Amino acid sequence: ILKLHTVIYFDKTENTFYYCPYYKGGTGKKYKGKIEDGKFIVSMRDNYRLIFLKNSKGEFIEYGELLENNKWSKKFEDVFKKP
Repeated sequence: ILKLHTVIYFDKTENTFYYCPYYKGGTGKKYKGKIEDGKFIVSMRDNYRLIFLKNSKGEFIEYGELLENNKWSKKFEDVFKKP
């Protein structure tokens, strides 16, 4: 089981959003993110990205996509439902 906390923040001096994962063993690398079409998109590598959004039910959704043959394909999805 992956236990992870995520912090998304905006650095005013760089005018840039960042995604920063925190694992049991410590902080991971921070990654630049951008808001596009109502989604927060984080490029982890040239061929892998994470996408965060909120759906019409108010649920928070995170999914990962891999670029294969010039097409993005979903590799996982987590939906966090409102209590």
